Amino acid sequence: MAHNFEKYNNSIADTLNTPYDYGSVMHYPNNAFSSNSLPTIEPIQPNVTIGQRVNLSAIDIQEVRILYNCSATGITLPLLTTTTATIIYSVNTTVSSVLTVNNPIYDRRGDGNSRCYYDTFDLSVSMAGTYYIRSHSTMDTYGYLYNSSFIPNHPNLNLIASDDDSSGGTQFGFALSLEPRVRYTLVPTTFSNMVTGPYTVIVSGPQRVTLIRTSIVETTPVAPITTDGYQTNPATMIYMINTTVSSELTVNNPIYDRRGDGNSSCYYDTFDLSVSIAGTYRIGSNSAMDTYGYLYNGSFIPNHPNLNLIASNDDSNGGTQFGFALSLQPNAKYTLVATTFSDMATGPYTVIVSGSQRVTLIRTSNVGTTPVAPITTGGYQTNPATMIYMINTTVSSELTVNNPIYDRRGDGNSSCYYDTFDLSVSIAGTYRIGSKSAMDTYGYLYNGSFIPNHPNLNLIASDDDSSGGAQFGFALSLQPHAIYTLLVTTFSDFETGPYTVIASGLQRVTLTRTSIVGTTPVAPTTTDGYETYPTIILNIFNTTASSILTSDNPTYMRPGGSNASYYYDTFSLMVPMGGNYDIGTDGALDTFGSLYYGDFIPDHPELNIITYNDDGSEGPPFRLEVVLEAHVRYTLVITTFNQKATGPYTLIVSGLMLVSLTRTTDMAVTQVTRTTTDGYETHPTIILNIFNTTASSILTSDNPTYMRPGGSNASYYYDTFSLMVPMGGNYDIGTDGALDTFGSLYYGDFIPDHPELNIITYNDDGSEGPPFRLEVVLEAHVRYTLVITTFNQKATGPYTLIVSGLMLVSLTRTTDMAVTQMTRTTTDRYSTAETTNAYMINTTVYSALSLANPRYARPDTSNSTYYYDTFNVKTNITGLYTIASNSAIDTYGFLYNGSFFPNSPTRNLVISDDESGGNAQFRLSVYLQSYAQYVLVVTTYYGNVFGPYMVMTSGLGHVHILRTTATITTQITSTATSVINTKTTTGYVFNTIASSIWTAKNPTYARPHGSNSSRNYHYDTFNVTARIAGLYTIASNSTIDTYGYFYNGSFIQNSPLWNLAAFDDDSAGNGQFRLNVYLESNVAYTLVATTFSDNTTGRYTVIVQGPTRVSIILTTIESVTNTTTPTSSYTNMLTTNSPTFRRTKDSDLSYFQAIQVTVLTAGTYSFKSDSLLDAYGYLYENNFNPSNPRANLLAEDDDSGGNQQFLMDYPMQYGSGYILVFTTHNPRMTGTFSILTSDPSKVNLKYLHIIPVSSSPAITCIGFSMMVNVVVLLMSIIIMTISGQDRHIFL
Repeated sequence: MAHNFEKYNNSIADTLNTPYDYGSVMHYPNNAFSSNSLPTIEPIQPNVTIGQRVNLSAIDIQEVRILYNCSATGITLPLLTTTTATIIYSVNTTVSSVLTVNNPIYDRRGDGNSRCYYDTFDLSVSMAGTYYIRSHSTMDTYGYLYNSSFIPNHPNLNLIASDDDSSGGTQFGFALSLEPRVRYTLVPTTFSNMVTGPYTVIVSGPQRVTLIRTSIVETTPVAPITTDGYQTNPATMIYMINTTVSSELTVNNPIYDRRGDGNSSCYYDTFDLSVSIAGTYRIGSNSAMDTYGYLYNGSFIPNHPNLNLIASNDDSNGGTQFGFALSLQPNAKYTLVATTFSDMATGPYTVIVSGSQRVTLIRTSNVGTTPVAPITTGGYQTNPATMIYMINTTVSSELTVNNPIYDRRGDGNSSCYYDTFDLSVSIAGTYRIGSKSAMDTYGYLYNGSFIPNHPNLNLIASDDDSSGGAQFGFALSLQPHAIYTLLVTTFSDFETGPYTVIASGLQRVTLTRTSIVGTTPVAPTTTDGYETYPTIILNIFNTTASSILTSDNPTYMRPGGSNASYYYDTFSLMVPMGGNYDIGTDGALDTFGSLYYGDFIPDHPELNIITYNDDGSEGPPFRLEVVLEAHVRYTLVITTFNQKATGPYTLIVSGLMLVSLTRTTDMAVTQVTRTTTDGYETHPTIILNIFNTTASSILTSDNPTYMRPGGSNASYYYDTFSLMVPMGGNYDIGTDGALDTFGSLYYGDFIPDHPELNIITYNDDGSEGPPFRLEVVLEAHVRYTLVITTFNQKATGPYTLIVSGLMLVSLTRTTDMAVTQMTRTTTDRYSTAETTNAYMINTTVYSALSLANPRYARPDTSNSTYYYDTFNVKTNITGLYTIASNSAIDTYGFLYNGSFFPNSPTRNLVISDDESGGNAQFRLSVYLQSYAQYVLVVTTYYGNVFGPYMVMTSGLGHVHILRTTATITTQITSTATSVINTKTTTGYVFNTIASSIWTAKNPTYARPHGSNSSRNYHYDTFNVTARIAGLYTIASNSTIDTYGYFYNGSFIQNSPLWNLAAFDDDSAGNGQFRLNVYLESNVAYTLVATTFSDNTTGRYTVIVQGPTRVSIILTTIESVTNTTTPTSSYTNMLTTNSPTFRRTKDSDLSYFQAIQVTVLTAGTYSFKSDSLLDAYGYLYENNFNPSNPRANLLAEDDDSGGNQQFLMDYPMQYGSGYILVFTTHNPRMTGTFSILTSDPSKVNLKYLHIIPVSSSPAITCIGFSMMVNVVVLLMSIIIMTISGQDRHIFL
């Protein structure tokens, strides 16, 4: 039989350039030709199965296609799915390299005595999972893996894992969980000092990885070879890509003090540098000059050369050339400064940036207009390059005697004409701004607004003559979405004349003249170089509002007036973009205008005033020319020059953007019409509505009482409301009804015993009739308390509260949460709108204090005799909430911010209460922040008391309340109810259960806290992910004495203390572990379930309890007996790298995964999803076309499986091709999922790689007839092989 094991080279056994295939239908089994059933073939790769005879493998299909020149695409038949082992390490990526005397050296052991050559590799994965990294070499290798960067001088920084000999022989090897979109650095080195030689790195996992050598040793690119199995086949070369820029330092370059000692004068160039992919990049120079390089984070400031400095180097690139390697991040802007070691040195040079991708490298030094041409190459061979130009935007204008004047020097003696420009950029980068004129110009740049009376406010940069010839010029880093103001003026007083502003950068900029000289817009001209192209006109926008001053308007004494008999209107004004605005009126009425910062107070019109004017416009109406800040609220007051004058007028606000202009004089008056125009051309009018939020309630003898402001005693019934507005502005608060109400507004909390604290305002009869009315300015997202009471003592009756303003508000009655819920009706006052009901949400939790509960000393006592329960409390809506108890026992409640410490019960305490809920029950009224963590402690007034109780929370949102007391194992039943509608959601505490078995095939390790001599603790690993952040309990249930370990991220077998977050042995009782842990949403954790005693096997169950179901996936390399009902399963995940399609014609893109389905027996099969995602499933026959998802569709389902999971049943035939598509109900959702099948026989489920729709619109199954022919062909080859006609065919 020995001839069956002879080896042949490629000239006899042609593999057609495919990898070694353990899963081939032609591969011998492990006991082939054995005389005693012992293995005759042992795979090198662990955990694989050989000798299957069920199906063609993916590589079998690939070989047939190559052999017969078949153009079909896709892997259409799965590998054999067995019940023995899942192939975890199925795809390998290998890279070969050599450590030489040219490699860098570092102190590996960190003791000052080791000197080891090393290589570095950037490592990243596209799919989360467990990966095995190992070496193969005649050298004694050592491997280290780092999170992000490796720093040779600090080799323990960022270290994740290291290993010496775990891969056998003297080769390193470690298995660990890697995450996508994370950059890792792999460092292969040697155990001994100064050892050189070749080696190979092999990374095995569920997908190929990106593995790029980044050590700067030579220019020959590293060739990573990607294979299935360990047989190396021809590979696509992955090059280090170089971007080169050539330039020259001349006497025209700028000069700076490089050493910072006041004695150095070095010419320099600056370059904007950015990368598209995170990784390690090498930056170096090549020149006959002695160069010096500096890299900055963001901007380089010549006067402060150490500011923002990341790295610098003189001669590390050999000779006298600088060079440094460092990790760069995408979406960050770096500045490279190329200069010289010696003063005043000039000459040509080249900058070379090497990395995994081309970089953006743009010269920004202002020397000439000739653009720099960066040359991008693979290796150092220069290929033709695309020219990257500096783009110029130019604007021409003129300073005249009509321009505004200001005191430029700020000494009271200068008078300079000026122009202002709004400047914004679309791409972050360094921009050069300069002038060209016969005048001696001066330039200033401001962040946001320029205020003439305060010219140093918001100032970023200024310059006089840096552009040469009495022209200003400055280069600085500008950010997108920011508004800058450029001020152009002159060095001398009263100088006039034409000028041009030139802004140079990566993109055209928006440069708009905003000086108010005339209404004709400035025409900025945008050019490539200085060539002028057609002009783009930027318009000035007008916002108008028409109103009438009548004898019904309020009166006051205007600035400069003689008495308080001037009718007036008020308007709330807010602008979206800071800049110059022109405010005036149109009409026959001789108006007078005043502008206030914030509030206008009629009794004190001199407060907050910014400016006022009578006849600034042409004719009698006023005109204000002002600089307004974005998102600041101003009040505009319109009155008349003469007393008691009335009549119509139109208010016009002109500027760069439309503004928010709302009449606030009297909300009950007919609505103001706001007309929006481009220029002064009138477009269709937009009506701005005032919205009312109303709440109806009743004051009864059951309401609490207090002494209101101005009251005679504490006998006034009252209601309290929590009030919050989404937009700051003027609001009108009052009541409607026969009840003579009295209203008070408080900032934050209202304290009945001290009603004078926090009060803002109060009123009795401000509205027409007896009800109160408050006219107030409210800030956005600030909590106010509104108190409604009556003018007379002990008065009762119904009323309706109305809050009028620009937006609907949050209005919640907080007097007594147990009272029947009020109805909040939201209406549009002036046009009837649909009514929206807002509900108070109640959450109820039942529990009991028992002898098993822990005891402590309450904060107000010293005796540790009080049983207590703890609850984690969290809400997703900020607002005022009430937490109350209901029980036959006398309860006491405490709320803590963050954590509760039984030994320090006053630490973090927010509020406590004993009997405010009545009947010896606590009630806590507390303001909860969204997503903040609170702890509620429920205890009793008397010691050693126990019994059942109920906790109720009421507020704007659902409250997630989870019992966390360490003694209870029974699940708490929680209900969340809405008082108004009767929908009830049960189960705020969810259980997720996973069952498994420890067998002799499970891996073993030396667990922490175990026997010092034993490494034989069988264990399982689980990936745990929660969709909602919160406190979770993870416990075991088994007849075996279990032990649990919980890791933040990855579990490293050889370093079991790495990432360890929590561990437990017996907290659940009966030898079972229980871990109380706080899980962040969508963060991957690892649970290790093991045993207290070594060499123990058996069944167990893990139960995870928390505010939602979690994803818990068994990831142990060895398989376990399937304990679930379905006979087949498949687990994978949707990521942002998954292909997309449109589920329906009008829907947005959704991620999907296509799965090949193969059945071996005809019958009806069920497919059910299991995921935290809202799943949607499709079943297709033969092929699936993402651009036409209705073609070939057999079945689809959304929620038949319950919990937003699909469930499909379909009769399937042997030999037919089927494709199952997993996607989500909502677009662009990502996460893990499983497919479970119930069937008459085994179902093979295999991931299908998707070719992009543009190149291959359909995913196609191999035809049945072709498959049968191929199987017959291959089976006949096998028969010939066994009969000796053809000894071996290698795949």
